[in-house]
Amino acid sequence: MTPVMPGVALPGALRCRQSPVRLRVLLVAALAGSAAVSPALGWPAPEDPEKDEAARRRDVLHLMALTDALAAGTPAGSGLALAWEPHYLKGEAGQTYVPFSLTISEHSRQPAAFVVYLRVVPTGVTPPAGEGGPAGMELATLGLPPGELPVGGAASQHRRSSRYGEASARLGLVDREREGARGPYIFEDSHVVEVMPGDDIHPFRLRRALAVPPGEHVLYVAVSEVGDTPATARSAVMRQALAARDFSEDALSLSSLIVAERVEPLPAPLEAKLQARRPYAVGSLEIVPVAGRELAQDAEPAVVFQIYNAGLGAGRKPNVGIEYLLLRLAAELYVPHARLPSQQLDARTLPAGFDPEAGHQLGAVQDLPLSLLPPGEYLLEVTVTDNVQTRSARAAVDFAVRER
Repeated sequence: MTPVMPGVALPGALRCRQSPVRLRVLLVAALAGSAAVSPALGWPAPEDPEKDEAARRRDVLHLMALTDALAAGTPAGSGLALAWEPHYLKGEAGQTYVPFSLTISEHSRQPAAFVVYLRVVPTGVTPPAGEGGPAGMELATLGLPPGELPVGGAASQHRRSSRYGEASARLGLVDREREGARGPYIFEDSHVVEVMPGDDIHPFRLRRALAVPPGEHVLYVAVSEVGDTPATARSAVMRQALAARDFSEDALSLSSLIVAERVEPLPAPLEAKLQARRPYAVGSLEIVPVAGRELAQDAEPAVVFQIYNAGLGAGRKPNVGIEYLLLRLAAELYVPHARLPSQQLDARTLPAGFDPEAGHQLGAVQDLPLSLLPPGEYLLEVTVTDNVQTRSARAAVDFAVRER
């Protein structure tokens, strides 16, 4: 029989610790839409803005050329290693919102900054070289619909995210209006990311977001250190399949399960210029994803996700149940190991002001009691049942637990 974790009950009557989380914030400073550094953020302004802007355009064009080469089948770049970790949520106007973490390794000991270029094209399409905008920072428009945040129910009862505001206004993820991607690209954008003293740089991680229509796409990510010339800077370009789910359909569905090292309420939604650098700040809640999939036993992460298209029952509110099954890898098979506490979101547990017709979204936050788990490979399987329309949806996320 699979044991049930109360706050968690595993064999031996172990109990989940309830100490508050104290975790360091990873500082990632970025420039969005301008090469000038903001004095308000304590960064030195460039001595020659026009020269700096010209250098940025040169660096972006270099990355576009590397991307063209890879799209044509020629490996490009040298010296950097890239890893991309995405999550998928419901976006604005039928699009899929994809916040992601980008890990850059094998770089110089302390580069001044990185230039990052993003391009998304439909699967099977190879646009001719030189298409798109000459400086991708003017191309992308991202957003989330009003109220797109975990609100109420299990999320509002979570001990690390106990306060929520009302639904947010539209979240623009850029600091000024931008055109849609030109030419054959679904999405195109660029960023200059400053490396500040005290940042973790080996490896260096930054978080950004993109938005694409549902469907099968190919993502290109090109990165270069800022150097005197592109030839003297290390660079890399990667190609990655991007399968964007359609959350606008009527079927009950779940966003990605985000394993977070911290889940915190915000006093108010972020301004657009800050939102661009903190894409996991959704409405009145900010999620800080863990780096990678290996978790220490003394960590206190949580799993966060959203629930879409639930039917409305009593009081025009959803009625859904959430079950959590934890499986452990044994002899190359995942076998049931324990159950986390179930959750119920309905007219009794949701806040009185919860209104799906105003754009409020269901969300849940569930602690992962790693201190109670032996080291090994795990899979958390989440099953959501819509009791109004008698249907269910399932999602899973894998992780590894290592000794302290």
